[in-house]
Amino acid sequence: MSVLINHYLPRRVTCTVVFEAIIALLCFAVLAFYLGLISSIADRGVTAPVVFVTLACPLLVQLGFFLSGLYSRRSIYSGMNVAPRMLVATATFGLVFLPLLLAAGHHSGLDLSLLSQMCLLSTSLFVVVSAGSRLLVQRVFAGGTHAGRLLVVGNGKGLDRILAEVERALGDSISLEGILVDDPENLEGNNRDIPAGLQVLGGLDSLREMVHRRGVGTILLALPPNHPRLPLDDLIQCRLAGVEVVASATFYERVCHKLLIEQEETLATLAFGCSPMTRLRWLAKSLTDRMIALLLLAVLAVPMALVALLVRTTSPGPAIYRQQRVGRNGRTFTLLKFRTMTTDAEAGAGAVWAQPRDPRATPLGRLLRRSRFDELPQLINILRGDMAFVGPRPERPEFVGDLEKRIVPYHFRHLVKPGLTGWAQVSFGYAASVEAAHEKLRYDLYYLKNMSLVLDLFIVAATARAVIIGRGI
Repeated sequence: MSVLINHYLPRRVTCTVVFEAIIALLCFAVLAFYLGLISSIADRGVTAPVVFVTLACPLLVQLGFFLSGLYSRRSIYSGMNVAPRMLVATATFGLVFLPLLLAAGHHSGLDLSLLSQMCLLSTSLFVVVSAGSRLLVQRVFAGGTHAGRLLVVGNGKGLDRILAEVERALGDSISLEGILVDDPENLEGNNRDIPAGLQVLGGLDSLREMVHRRGVGTILLALPPNHPRLPLDDLIQCRLAGVEVVASATFYERVCHKLLIEQEETLATLAFGCSPMTRLRWLAKSLTDRMIALLLLAVLAVPMALVALLVRTTSPGPAIYRQQRVGRNGRTFTLLKFRTMTTDAEAGAGAVWAQPRDPRATPLGRLLRRSRFDELPQLINILRGDMAFVGPRPERPEFVGDLEKRIVPYHFRHLVKPGLTGWAQVSFGYAASVEAAHEKLRYDLYYLKNMSLVLDLFIVAATARAVIIGRGI
């Protein structure tokens, strides 16, 4: 795997994104050579704006690929329906942006015939070569991903969940060769917790033999470090021979981008993290949050005022809904949002979990919740210092007390400011039960462990994608 600051990306995804970014930047050079512009660039009227517009077309189409989900792990691994989705994304963004580019060219007095020709050719070249690069990546990584053939060593706690979620995430692009156990002769005794369908290949002492025989690329170590029969010498020799050795909980974190919070040793890694959050980093994050919030409030002031007016006129009650939420270090604050439900939504029943299609929501409220526009007043909470742009979503005090009792590490999410959006929001969505809150906590603690500027930017981009394509978060 490759490491993007503290966030892991599979090689197949990384290669696809990097290849296509390079392709987008090379399109103009190839096109210029093809059209014979290198030797006659002045005669054809090719100026800096033309070059910029021609470069912008493939980059805008690549943005369309992102918004269409063509850079998701599932899409890149499966390779299914890639060509039609590429064509749809290209056509959609072409219809939106090409008239704007041509209008800009006309306003600048450029040769529209040349401009449109270059835009069309550069975009076509980008799409064709990108489709070819995906086929190449599929062939290079055929038969496995970053892990390739994977051998499980030991059957430690949580192995069922780890393998089930890893297989769900990677599909048939990973090959689980089997498992080596402590006592292969007593499968009904100490080894009764072996995941169903996983073949027992032998004991721990046969590690090197099985790695060689099966062509294993990754060893998934599901044994505690203090295990009395830990084959440490063999594991070291396998690593020196080019085989990756990774702890099961770490592999789960890398592939699923969440933490296995059932293991105490996993929770202990929160204390180490991946990089220290210094005072300067906290200050930079706070200042950046507030500057962006102020800018967005200035840009969106008129739309927000119109929404407030619509809320007031379409249903009785105030436009802004105020609700107590739990923030950093357990301190409560007043969260602001546009009202999306009737004013008597909790009359009698009290506090209940919000649902994705909550029947208490007004018609306008459903639209606002789907677009996430109802959350925009929380920009004021960011300016006040109650919230950050990215972080765990704040929960209501009525639920927090119960959740902290039923989910032991739940209080860790209150060590950072809650966010307008977060890793759990873009990865999981709504939590409408204790079980869902437990699952969402895995993502929140992953963010707590790996928080960085790059991960924040990734979350913001994923949030924008979800909002633009109308899927909410």
